[in-house]
Amino acid sequence: MNMLENFFKKFDAYYVGGYVRDFIRGYESSDIDIAVDAALEDFLPFFKNYHPHVIIKYENCSFSAQGKHYSISRMRKDAMCDGRHARIEPVHTIEEDALRRDFTINAIYMTFDGALIDPVHGIQDLKNRIVRFIGDPKKRVKEDQLRILRYFRFCALLGVMLDDDLLKVFEDYCPITTISKERIQEEYQKLLKLNPTGDFLKKAQRFYL
Repeated sequence: MNMLENFFKKFDAYYVGGYVRDFIRGYESSDIDIAVDAALEDFLPFFKNYHPHVIIKYENCSFSAQGKHYSISRMRKDAMCDGRHARIEPVHTIEEDALRRDFTINAIYMTFDGALIDPVHGIQDLKNRIVRFIGDPKKRVKEDQLRILRYFRFCALLGVMLDDDLLKVFEDYCPITTISKERIQEEYQKLLKLNPTGDFLKKAQRFYL
């Protein structure tokens, strides 16, 4: 896509998240997240021909093209969180942007040319199959209870045993109250597609159902 190449040439932008995580693992993902140090009003014109869905609050636009789904967001930090939603402030470095993300394995950045940048040591965790929160797990879960469900999913993805200490942290949020039933079911279906073991699923189901 010439449009995407021109976008990367114009702005300080990086692939990030699951697309990079799967790339390192040798898989091709159809969901592509991009972080950019630019305001929405500046980068949105690059994608206008794709009729993107725009979330002004998060300075994000998303669209589908050639069988892939793209999500482009301004680099940011969460200034305030209520358990699911956040008030954001723009930042200008990937080191700052990385700190708002949930797990180290989801905070690996990649340039358009394929160079990897790893501000929170996610590559090593990915190689060692470790699902590690960025920062204090108690604080990160309090900010966004969806991270509990994502923890189970990524443990299943990497074939990782659940951490009993983290399960104790999660107990304060069972049942989860700040996420819609539809969103919880969506995460549960993603988990089931990974075919977790019976014992794993039993521990996880309390938070999904």
